[in-house]
Amino acid sequence: MSGDVEVATLAAALRADAGDLALYAGFLLNSLGDALPAELVTVDRTRTLSDRVRGGEGTVTGVHVRLGEELFSLRRDRVGAAGTATVSHEVGGIRLSTETVGLDTWSTRVSAALLVRARTSSAAAAALTGMLAPRPLD
Repeated sequence: MSGDVEVATLAAALRADAGDLALYAGFLLNSLGDALPAELVTVDRTRTLSDRVRGGEGTVTGVHVRLGEELFSLRRDRVGAAGTATVSHEVGGIRLSTETVGLDTWSTRVSAALLVRARTSSAAAAALTGMLAPRPLD
């Protein structure tokens, strides 16, 4: 399988719910946060009083995937809101640039970077395998 086909396949899996941007953002936030190894991803959560009383983790409001010198971030203000996707370039802890991109572009770029990482990281490869596995129909 060629690299372009792999990127397209992974990007398509990430875009599976893209018909509704809010749903798509929620899917990406939750699936990437759950699937990727902790050293690659940081998850932002908002906890309500109810979450704290129940001992819940709260709602995922952001996910940040660090791959090499790129930081891929997806954030939303609240559940049901469309996400804002950015790609930052950092060197030595200094952010040199940040670009706001559409979710399609973000999905393609993070997919390409994840595939590169998966070639050298068994944890990233396992996460990608899980993300590409068929999902049960509701």
